[in-house]
Amino acid sequence: MNTLPTATLNRNVPAEVLLLAEDQRTQITTTYYADSRGYCWRVADWPGCRPEPVYLGEVSESTGLTYHSLRGEWGYWRRNLSFMAA
Repeated sequence: MNTLPTATLNRNVPAEVLLLAEDQRTQITTTYYADSRGYCWRVADWPGCRPEPVYLGEVSESTGLTYHSLRGEWGYWRRNLSFMAA
């Protein structure tokens, strides 16, 4: 079973997001994450890189998780985020 990363060294990733995957095929590490609205993003760890929107299909390929698994993980994270903010 694949597990989601719990931390990243990528400084271009904003705070309070759900980390989905890290891909390091070259010297560049790309981090995939979902924000609190459910949108998926990717960003490289090079200085000045900005997040780019990404489809769940690409995230699914990178993580090995299905669409429903990713949505379930996001829903669980979002409920806990709302609970902690209250």
